[in-house]
Amino acid sequence: VQSVYRHGMRIMHPFKRGVWTAEELLQLRSLVLQHGNKWAEIAAKMNRSSDSCRDKHREFCSDYTRGRWNEEETKKLEKLLRDYLKVGDDMDMAQMGKLVESKGVTVPWELLSKKMGSRSRLACFKRFEMLSGIYQKKASSR
Repeated sequence: VQSVYRHGMRIMHPFKRGVWTAEELLQLRSLVLQHGNKWAEIAAKMNRSSDSCRDKHREFCSDYTRGRWNEEETKKLEKLLRDYLKVGDDMDMAQMGKLVESKGVTVPWELLSKKMGSRSRLACFKRFEMLSGIYQKKASSR
């Protein structure tokens, strides 16, 4: 539902879209320093969507680790997921993926990301998809 809403927002609203200019990037950095992560306020001043401003900021933000996950990070993510889902160590990632899918559990990726400390919410979600086998199911159903 949210993705449909955002798609409509992109089509119906006169936000500027496309490549960011150097001036816009400087303005974005300045506004983030002033307003923090208040993306709606920043978006209004930039005439861009709040999603666009947030995503562009994250491209340049050095708060998160990018690239391959090491074993320690993977184990930490698994532990955080087990704690959230209230399951024991005997349940592997594939089983957790099935549990999340079958029960329609909404995992708070933003919260888990903060607890990870070094990975974005999207990186945590994508890692879960890969480890649980959900990604392969999506790819094969296309």
